[in-house]
Amino acid sequence: MKAEVEAAELEGHEHGWQWYYDDGGYPLIAHYDPEGWDARWAEERADLEVQQAEQEQQRETPPTPPYTPPSVESKEVDLETFLEVLRRPWLDPELHKVAGKLAERCDVPVPSARFDYRRLTRTEATSLVAGLHQQGVDIQALLAQIEAWPYQNVALDWLSEPEKNAALICQAMEISIDPDDEAELTRFRQHRDFILTLARLIPPDARLWLQGWLEAVAHGAFVAPDIPF
Repeated sequence: MKAEVEAAELEGHEHGWQWYYDDGGYPLIAHYDPEGWDARWAEERADLEVQQAEQEQQRETPPTPPYTPPSVESKEVDLETFLEVLRRPWLDPELHKVAGKLAERCDVPVPSARFDYRRLTRTEATSLVAGLHQQGVDIQALLAQIEAWPYQNVALDWLSEPEKNAALICQAMEISIDPDDEAELTRFRQHRDFILTLARLIPPDARLWLQGWLEAVAHGAFVAPDIPF
């Protein structure tokens, strides 16, 4: 049989021996087991058909799972709450622009590390501008001073405690800075003058408000106002 198959393959002919049944082929099991092969072959064929059906089912797209959304109850808002939200001050577009610019330049102190700062977020900047504006601060004048500042960073505690920070700078100029280091002295004088200029823009009551705001931000108590509907 092996010789017949090899000879047929060399001549390019189909040798005729099949390992499976195909309505006219000659299953090899009939040659080796001529008695009862058809019953066993039918059983194997049935198993094969079951396997093929399972494989076909696996290849098919799985059925769409059932979905029943739970009921949603609309949140009822009483008239008093609705009117309270309507009375909230909406920021002028110019104040939003100022908030965006402050978020690029201003830093807030980090309480866990001494003399360490982090950049102000846009949400915090919006809250800051709204609060200072409510305290009577000229926001446009404040922005003009910050934009004229030749350095990138502006620490917000300079605004809340200008006298303290200006005094520390003057003390450093007298004690820590080399009198011959004109460049460093100039840099410290610029910081002193900038802080004293900011002090004229931020009135005492606004400084007190800013100190509380910085404490809330530093300790994670700052929460943006929520609209209940």
